[in-house]
Amino acid sequence: MKRLIRLSIDIKKEIIADWQPVDIADPNLVQTITDIMAIQGQMQINYQNSGWRLISPYGFNSSKDGNILLMAYRDEMIRSYRLDRILEVLIDDSMVPEIEEQPGALFEIEDYQNKPEDFEIPPLPNQEEILEISEEEPGSELPYDESLDYMRSHEPMWMGK
Repeated sequence: MKRLIRLSIDIKKEIIADWQPVDIADPNLVQTITDIMAIQGQMQINYQNSGWRLISPYGFNSSKDGNILLMAYRDEMIRSYRLDRILEVLIDDSMVPEIEEQPGALFEIEDYQNKPEDFEIPPLPNQEEILEISEEEPGSELPYDESLDYMRSHEPMWMGK
């Protein structure tokens, strides 16, 4: 297991985080990366033919060839990494959900299932009723009515007199 280590002021090593591997084939990989972006966190990637990098992802993009790019900061510079060339991903263990520790905090899907009759849905008025109501409202002239009236009452300048 890799660890992120920081040298403290008195020159001793202090463990900041343990890194957990993420399966590249996991369909939730993009969501995991998006979660890291949301907290402005860091992750480590093993990039094809060039080794490990510590990056701060901030977005996704696509190349001219249609490849998905992971946009990230590395050493305060903007970099892009093709998603298909990332061989391994390590994330901070604080990003890994600890379901075993909080089983009572989980919600069951049954908690969110409701019957349609539990909701009152008001009937929608038909389109003609809506138009009749809006035409009867005072001040409902169309924005260009005044301009059309002016044009009808005045001869255009280009026609001349």
